[in-house]
Amino acid sequence: MDLYDPFMTWVDHNPDMSRSDRRRAVEDYLTRDDLIRAYLEGGAYLDEVGDCLAEQGIDPLAWGAAAIEGVSAIIDGGTVYVTNETGLFLPRG
Repeated sequence: MDLYDPFMTWVDHNPDMSRSDRRRAVEDYLTRDDLIRAYLEGGAYLDEVGDCLAEQGIDPLAWGAAAIEGVSAIIDGGTVYVTNETGLFLPRG
């Protein structure tokens, strides 16, 4: 698991989408991903992330609640983040 995983979004994967719609969905995802990573690393503001999510049809408050739930599950599971190339959460040992 990567440190950023609880904060990441998804790519809209609808089999009925046209090729151009699928391409746009991937482009939107990459834009969100870059902005969320920048925010978590201190290079962007939360308002920017929220505006981007809202513009792309994602409820920023629901995203925040899901991120909190994901982080809480990691903490409640007794895992700790180990800094290495893979960014794994490993059980406390």
